Amino acid sequence: MTARPDYRVAAIPIERFRRIGLDPPIAVKADIGQLLLIVMGCLGFVAVGLVLINLDNRFERLAGVASVAFFGFGALISTAFLVIVSGRDTLVLSEKGIHLGFYHLDIGWRDVGPAWICTIPLERGQIRDVLFLIRRAPTYKRKLRWDRRLLFAFASWKAKSYGPADDADDELSELRQTVAASDDSVAFPIPSLIRRGLSNEEIVTIINSVVLERNGALPGGANG
Repeated sequence: MTARPDYRVAAIPIERFRRIGLDPPIAVKADIGQLLLIVMGCLGFVAVGLVLINLDNRFERLAGVASVAFFGFGALISTAFLVIVSGRDTLVLSEKGIHLGFYHLDIGWRDVGPAWICTIPLERGQIRDVLFLIRRAPTYKRKLRWDRRLLFAFASWKAKSYGPADDADDELSELRQTVAASDDSVAFPIPSLIRRGLSNEEIVTIINSVVLERNGALPGGANG
């Protein structure tokens, strides 16, 4: 008797990858719950700012104006992002490469370097997230609409302030240094916000497995 496939396991992205690779592609969506919390948090600080604006103390009024302006803008951006990504695949990993849904950008595996888990310093504490290297970044940046181009530039610039890689894999470390040494390479984030169901370790495992399989193509970019 033929064993029935375990569809519950097959639905888990990392298990699908280990069993059948990236054909069909692995597609994930944004974490709407996280986005809603961000929006509500921003609105909460806007409400606090409105209260401060109505106080008599000049310093508190200024703090209130700053809070309304800053967190109001944050709420606006977060809401716009929520509307844009709602119901859409925000990250797709396929045999062809990586699709970043928010940017409407497809990056071929020939231009994907190693991924790693990094430490992002915050005002209070730190979080861990994922970066990966993009070769020929200016070429991809030029394909973007002007607003997405600005966001792409900001994300790659901000990534420079993140902590070093947590891994200790010599092969990956050497390959990462080789790709990063190119003038047209940038480190780019894949935040947990856009990949519900894929942990830091899982997305790094998938990307690096493909990169190592094709690492002969990376330095020269001859194959794709």
